[in-house]
Amino acid sequence: MTRDARKALQKQQAELIRTLQGRIDVPAGLDESKVAAAVQSLLRKRGNEIKAAWPTLADYLGKRFRNLYSIFAASQTTPQSDPVIDGYLFAVWLSSRERLPAEVIVAVRRFESQCSGKPRVWWQPDCRKVMIVWRWRGRAHSAILG
Repeated sequence: MTRDARKALQKQQAELIRTLQGRIDVPAGLDESKVAAAVQSLLRKRGNEIKAAWPTLADYLGKRFRNLYSIFAASQTTPQSDPVIDGYLFAVWLSSRERLPAEVIVAVRRFESQCSGKPRVWWQPDCRKVMIVWRWRGRAHSAILG
């Protein structure tokens, strides 16, 4: 393969990736219905990975999960390669739109504490409780007082 052919192929591959991420329109020569099917398949795969990484969030959302995750994924410029981080970002995005139940909030706060390594305290005025999350022996632990 010549250098020019290799560069042309790299350009086409980069365009395809940006198309599948929803960042550009479907390039000429590609079947739009097949690209749309591939996009939906990739979204479904990402969603299933998040369901496995964040079961509490998936259980809470139930049948609404797919639709809400599709809306969230469309708003992201670059998808995360780690489903744990992607799920965390989805939960944070969702918390700005609706009130999440305590068990989902606890999972989010535990993840934040696990990442930072610092103990954290949150006041939950809606239920008049305090949540404390700390890391000990490499694991996040939590307690809700009130």
